[in-house]
Amino acid sequence: MYYGFTHCGTFPRESVGNMVTLSSLTDDLVIVVYANDDARYRFAVSLGYYLGQGWVHIVCDERLETQEVNGTPWLDFAKLTYDRMWKARAELAQTCPPSPINMGCKGAVG
Repeated sequence: MYYGFTHCGTFPRESVGNMVTLSSLTDDLVIVVYANDDARYRFAVSLGYYLGQGWVHIVCDERLETQEVNGTPWLDFAKLTYDRMWKARAELAQTCPPSPINMGCKGAVG
């Protein structure tokens, strides 16, 4: 737990400890979801490769603040994020500069 956030899980594959593995450097995507129940806030880290270009994108669940305490399960949020990021993967890969580890990518997907 860090600043009240806990790791909820990963989609579409489970993680091993604190590590996720992308199965392909050509076209792959993994969503990692974190939540802080006290703050009623949740976000997903999207890690992907598209045509050999790695990318990272953060998606915040803005709906959580308006939902009841037993709102959308984290897995449903992960699936929605996966679908959204899968459609945007080409654009996201282009926003990251070529490097062995693409951290600090800029750009937003609407």
